Amino acid sequence: MGLPKTNCEVGALSETGYVREENQDRMSGIHVGLGQAYIVADGMGGHKGGAMAATLTVEGLQRHLNETAAGVDVEGAIKFAFEKTNKTVYERAHSGDSETEEMGSTAVLFLISGRVARVAHVGDSRAYLYRKGELRPLTKDHTKVQKMMDAGMLTAEEARDHPDASVLDRAIGNQPDIDVDIGPILELKDGDSILLCSDGLSGYADDADIESVLRSDSTVQEIPGDLFALALEKGSDDNVTIQYIQYGERSDVRAPQHTRRLWYGVATILGVVMLGAVVWQTMDSGNDSEPHSNEERTAQEPPPVPEKIVVDEDRDPSAASADGESAESAITLRLEEATTKINKLEIKLSIVEKEKQGVDAVLTTLKRKLEKKKEELLETNNRVNALNAVNTDQLSTINDLMQQNGELAAKIAAKKKEIEQLSAPPATKEVLVLEKDNPKQDESAELPKTNATKASGAKTPETPSKGSGRPAN
Repeated sequence: MGLPKTNCEVGALSETGYVREENQDRMSGIHVGLGQAYIVADGMGGHKGGAMAATLTVEGLQRHLNETAAGVDVEGAIKFAFEKTNKTVYERAHSGDSETEEMGSTAVLFLISGRVARVAHVGDSRAYLYRKGELRPLTKDHTKVQKMMDAGMLTAEEARDHPDASVLDRAIGNQPDIDVDIGPILELKDGDSILLCSDGLSGYADDADIESVLRSDSTVQEIPGDLFALALEKGSDDNVTIQYIQYGERSDVRAPQHTRRLWYGVATILGVVMLGAVVWQTMDSGNDSEPHSNEERTAQEPPPVPEKIVVDEDRDPSAASADGESAESAITLRLEEATTKINKLEIKLSIVEKEKQGVDAVLTTLKRKLEKKKEELLETNNRVNALNAVNTDQLSTINDLMQQNGELAAKIAAKKKEIEQLSAPPATKEVLVLEKDNPKQDESAELPKTNATKASGAKTPETPSKGSGRPAN
């Protein structure tokens, strides 16, 4: 037995944005064994890891949803697909490769069969139901700030500007096991639509802004582009991915503005033409029923007639009617041409406006980054000045130490010189032997000894003279 036919029209868009260099979002719409599956994933974890995690997530969910065994219920099949996909991403994230280390991904799944649908998600990628002009969220973010909101610690506005607004407490690939939130059975009605998006949209635009876009005259294919422009207008600097799934015909769509203008114009022209025709017929019937004399006709002024309309009393009424229709057709044709030109101008103006919004968003982001860089440079400059002051103090200290070292070296050299002088051997004394009887003989006899003593540098002990009874001087 085949699956029920699903009557859906889908508009999709995935944009890098004006700030990021790479799009790490992924999306898909594919027929699986349980019906039609639509997925949006937002990767994280570095230049290479984020894109790879999102790709593995989308491919894994598609593959494992098709591996569902017969007899397994839809909820069990969804849990199986998420668990197997989580295991694949986790093992890759913890394989030791530095480029994929700690990578992970969000995922939101919309699975529809006939008019019965289920929504499942992990992370902060969202799903919304748009029904009868009202937008209702189908998912709740798995973030730290969402827990704080649930506890009444933050409002929605405060949470959007909180520094941890994008910090997840649950993502595919972060832990060995995954806890996936699966919503209740959703029975769709004709005119319902489902919006899947990454936080590049929902993290910057609030639900009321998104709802106003969905209430516009845009087609299903145009809505993703309008939502992307809204994200840029709100200052989004992230990747933006959107899938808009329309179930049946849109029941609350107003006629486009240029179409309404066309009908207003046509109705106005037709009203003027019909009024002129009534006046003309009234005048013509009055002339036929009450003929006047020549004097009365001469005295009576003819009524004013519209420019380029000639009243001929002998004219065939059918010919006049044909001319009126021809004039009406010509006016309608010119009106359509003018409306076409206006429509083209409106489209160009819309494109220019969207581009302007994008440029404004980029300028806002760049300005914010410039201010941040300016603050960083100012802080760095303050640090450099502080280091220069410290270096100046240290240099002064070094100079003082060098001067003290010089003085100390001079003192050491002086002390060394004194020590050397004290350590030098004393000079040798000459021993003179005076002999009273024969001084010349004694002197000549002692001279060799004295010379020998001087030559050797040794100290000679003093001894009494042989011819004297007293010690030598």
